[in-house]
Amino acid sequence: MHLAGALLVGAVRLGISGLVASTVISFVFFCMAVMGIWSAIGVFWAVPAAILRGKAAASGLALINAVGSVGAFVGPYAVGIVRSWTPDFTAALLLMAAGVLVAAVLSLLLKRQEGLARAGTAAAAGTHLPVQTP
Repeated sequence: MHLAGALLVGAVRLGISGLVASTVISFVFFCMAVMGIWSAIGVFWAVPAAILRGKAAASGLALINAVGSVGAFVGPYAVGIVRSWTPDFTAALLLMAAGVLVAAVLSLLLKRQEGLARAGTAAAAGTHLPVQTP
């Protein structure tokens, strides 16, 4: 829930930054969007670390990094292409806001497990819980 909330803050503020006419106000909303998106990063990395163990953790984190690398490669090209079709950055900012909104919705679709909440509490306390398999 915290992950989705931070991402929603980022998506809404990013969308607003593309829709306002004033450059100063747009920049302020863009800065608030960055705060929301960056505040989600710590929560994001806690989720796979709490769910995955052993080889699955290594594979899961590698997959997350691979998808992130593809996004880092494709994202600037997508923004450039959208920007070349339009007279300003409004559509490009709305495209980025839509991507962050999709991430927020996907994070809400994650099943909340009782063990995940306990693992997060244990990780904050610096202890480890035994893993139970179904």
